[in-house]
Amino acid sequence: MEILKKFGRAAAKFALSGRNLLFPEHCYVCGEKISGDFGQIVCLRCRASLPVPESREQTINRLAEIHGFDNLNFIDAFCLFSPTDEFPFERLIYALKYGGVTKIGQVFGEILGELVKQNAGVKYDFVVPVPIHPAKKRERGYNQSVYIARAVSEAIGSNLELDIARRKEYTFSQTKLSARDRIFNVKNIFEVVQAEKVKNKVILLVDDVLTTGSTLNSFAGACLDAGARRIDVAALMRA
Repeated sequence: MEILKKFGRAAAKFALSGRNLLFPEHCYVCGEKISGDFGQIVCLRCRASLPVPESREQTINRLAEIHGFDNLNFIDAFCLFSPTDEFPFERLIYALKYGGVTKIGQVFGEILGELVKQNAGVKYDFVVPVPIHPAKKRERGYNQSVYIARAVSEAIGSNLELDIARRKEYTFSQTKLSARDRIFNVKNIFEVVQAEKVKNKVILLVDDVLTTGSTLNSFAGACLDAGARRIDVAALMRA
């Protein structure tokens, strides 16, 4: 995630520049001039070289090493890409999260949704983006995970739910925290406010990045405590 911060300011500045916001002339990943663009976001070379992360089984096993299998609150985890030195896709996340380029969530959320659709062994009753604290939403102006989750829900044919839960506490960036500190930092920060909608449901939670899984695991735990039958998670980037 340090790479994310390294390129972040430049990516956000580029994303917010008037004409480039609507019609970018350069790829958000490699910076090369776009020719035959993909959604006016990345060049075809970067799209074709989307760096695939570890398998879902490997992801779950690695997360279980952090949390313990008994403390892992979701069953399956879907991630679309992992960044590499040659293809720093974390620039996309920064532009989506801090640069206001919500189209990234829409375009890549659809691809993530197709990945889920092809590989999920269950039918999801609905899709839920990870909530952000109201203060953070006022600062940023939007919740980037909503744009991803909306595209995922449309791709898999499940309803999108935005109001079943809330984030009770404001938390700062977890980038520099250890795995143990991340778990503690997000413990009990979510509250399900519409338990009747959650009870006995199979739910897909969506976020932008999956690193240690602490945030998604905390949210999944709140849903299970409210009576959900099964929780899976999906994120654009596996960091």
